[in-house]
Amino acid sequence: MANIVAKKEGESIITVSTPNGRVSASVLVKVSGGEFKTNLSG
Repeated sequence: MANIVAKKEGESIITVSTPNGRVSASVLVKVSGGEFKTNLSG
């Protein structure tokens, strides 16, 4: 599980990849503040 904490309002791109780097994905996250918890599973 990953905890992502927003310091201020805005947008961020989170990129995750497999341990060998052969597969990756990016997700645009729009935040207004607070804490976002995810297991980053598809």
